[in-house]
Amino acid sequence: MDPITRNVVDLSAAELQVYETAIGRPLSVGEQIVMRVVEFKAEPTQLNGASTTARGNENPHPDLPDWLDVFDGLSDEEVAGIERSILERYRGSREVDTGF
Repeated sequence: MDPITRNVVDLSAAELQVYETAIGRPLSVGEQIVMRVVEFKAEPTQLNGASTTARGNENPHPDLPDWLDVFDGLSDEEVAGIERSILERYRGSREVDTGF
């Protein structure tokens, strides 16, 4: 498949938000986004392949990487605290153009 190129200046506000979320950083007017979709065929050796979690428990999904268990064993309150911290840092790093 041929690469898809989008000029940031041509994106709607909603599109810009989606791309910034996916890329993980704010985009500027002078930038372009170049995407290419490729088919991924993993060999079993390319997958994590772990049969237990990082804490030694039986992994019910051995085809998924261990890092997906990052919240394993945490309470709902602990996970909510981590989420609040991430969102606070994200909101603090966003540049807001108020138009003034």
